[in-house]
Amino acid sequence: MNFSAPLSRNHFHPAWLLLPVPPLVAFLCDGLADTGPLRLALFLRLACAALLLGALFGLRGDALPGTGQRLLKELRAQLPGGLLALLLPGMFGWYLDGDSVPWAVGTFGLGCLLIGASAFGSEFEQRTLGNLLTQPISRSRIYLEKMAVVAALILLASLNLLLTLVTADGFHFDLQGFLEVLVVAVFALGSGPLFSLLSRSTLAGIVFTVTVPGGLFALSLLVFDLAYRWLRPGEELPMPSVSWVLGLGAPVYLLTTLLWGWRAFATLQLRDGGAGGRSSTALHPLSRPVDRLLAAVLPPRHALAQLVRKELRIHVVPWLVAGLTVGLWALGLGIRWSAPESEAARTLNDVGTLSVFAGMLGSLGFIIAGTAAVAEERELGTLENQLSQPISLARQWVVKAGVAAILAITLGALLPAGLIWLSFDAAKLQATFGELPGIAGVAYGTVFVLLLTLSLYASSVARNTMMATATAVFIGGGLACLIAGLGMAGGTWLNSVMERHVEQWPPNVNVPAWAPSAAALEQLAVASLAVVGGLVALAFLILGGRNFRRLVVPGATLARQLLGVGLALTLALGLGALVFSQLALLRAQANQAEAFVFLRASAAVAVREELRLGRLTEELAGQIGVATNATPEAVVDALIAREGNQAFVRIQERFQPKQPVIGGNPPFQMDPLLARRYGLVPALDTNTESPTSRTNAAPPATHRTDPALMKR
Repeated sequence: MNFSAPLSRNHFHPAWLLLPVPPLVAFLCDGLADTGPLRLALFLRLACAALLLGALFGLRGDALPGTGQRLLKELRAQLPGGLLALLLPGMFGWYLDGDSVPWAVGTFGLGCLLIGASAFGSEFEQRTLGNLLTQPISRSRIYLEKMAVVAALILLASLNLLLTLVTADGFHFDLQGFLEVLVVAVFALGSGPLFSLLSRSTLAGIVFTVTVPGGLFALSLLVFDLAYRWLRPGEELPMPSVSWVLGLGAPVYLLTTLLWGWRAFATLQLRDGGAGGRSSTALHPLSRPVDRLLAAVLPPRHALAQLVRKELRIHVVPWLVAGLTVGLWALGLGIRWSAPESEAARTLNDVGTLSVFAGMLGSLGFIIAGTAAVAEERELGTLENQLSQPISLARQWVVKAGVAAILAITLGALLPAGLIWLSFDAAKLQATFGELPGIAGVAYGTVFVLLLTLSLYASSVARNTMMATATAVFIGGGLACLIAGLGMAGGTWLNSVMERHVEQWPPNVNVPAWAPSAAALEQLAVASLAVVGGLVALAFLILGGRNFRRLVVPGATLARQLLGVGLALTLALGLGALVFSQLALLRAQANQAEAFVFLRASAAVAVREELRLGRLTEELAGQIGVATNATPEAVVDALIAREGNQAFVRIQERFQPKQPVIGGNPPFQMDPLLARRYGLVPALDTNTESPTSRTNAAPPATHRTDPALMKR
């Protein structure tokens, strides 16, 4: 994708035409353009999109000078990050609510990070760095052109976010919040190109861009806090000082990273880069010790030993994420030890917060361990030699998947969990997590297995690690949306069936002998989802093994495989939902039968008391259809046969005396079945009366409460 490639590869990409869509749709939505400032903001957003599209159209001619071709090539490489930072925040801005702000801000930040890291990371991924460095122009000019494209896209994305969120009151996002978010864009502009040059990877550049400034900021706060406490014992660092640290440190950090990035590019030497290259072993110092250990344990000439050693050499970024995790953990312990009363220490003492952060790093470790298995070989150009080795391809795939799984479990699960366990005492961990139930363990295990297999499958179809990561996230998001949609549809259908079942409840119902309990239904649902998730993971693992045998996987093959997995998943979940719904109906039938038996016994007690007082007159017995000397059970059964589940209300009306009106409000009667379901009890008469009269009074027959609450 450099300017020496065929011009057809450098032409205008039609995906850029999506940029004006969010502001155009906002004009048509009610409430998004109802005031003058909002209309002006939408017009300015359209102007920003038109400005970028105009520049792209102006650079798409065939007879372009070298500068125009290079700029167009840079814009083509920045397409994914540009769409993330410019398109998605505007789409989330269609819904005027504060809940959409985190999504808009998150996509903006991720897009800016990708823009900064792709400036030089894409050259390593596309293996075009050699052609770039051999052009008959100065490196300073190349560096300035690349940074100009990065700065222009980040500036347009920041302006678009400002016009989308700050100008509309419905988002509750002020200028102060925008300035805080803008720090991410500043770090992406300075750190992204630098760390992608140093690590020779877009993904590693993004990881460094996020973690290094955060670590430096925490370390600076720690130093300032210790100095302030030393100068003024007993006082805490005031919050305005934090803003001063950020305000003074961000420009210094930006200037330093820009100069360092220029220096790194000016002295860059083309070597065998990439995750498996000799120049990348410094990213994880454990590469050579682990390699020597394997050489001592496994026979050096054995084919399996060579495969395992080669696979461990490829997986650089998981070691990088693990090293950053350990470094951040050590920094957190230092803050908690040196400044235990500071705000940062109080935040770090929260087990839940650190567990969420550790879970995010662990998930990233699982994804990266899988995406580097095959895609990194395509990026390095060694997959062709790998497939020609005198060892079966099935065995090679098993070794790749096994090494990726071992690294994912060790560095993505055991390492974060071990660091959390070492950071807190047993009492605090027990208070936060308690005893981890088996259902939660199965759910977490299924999710992590799916993450790993999805990453392996994405690695088998992508041409570099960054594209494999994006493909894994895209496929995972599609599966999550599919499962959520099927779950919502199945839940709606099951609720409607339940409502019809309750309305058509037969008066005489038998309790099914093999109806499952509610706990058994819950365990069955989790086990079924785990089985389905395991089958999906197995399918992705098998398909990944097939794709591994090809140097290039066509898009039609990818679409066919994903469509097949989606249809199979839909069918499996549909059949499972059908079986589960029938079992749930059996459970509902059993609950209704138990409630029926309870209400029948309660009604018989009430009728027996009324019969003892001789209140079953001939007229009332004729209306019911029983004899005057009928037993209470016969009276109840006759009423049930005539009126169904409304018989219990009729028993209250006909056999229990009317209660006096309290406070002028008539008593509100309720179906006993509903009363038992919602835990309501008959109201006691609170009128002042003598103990004798209260003792001799009959128990109230109605449930006294607010009519509006009772209706709810």
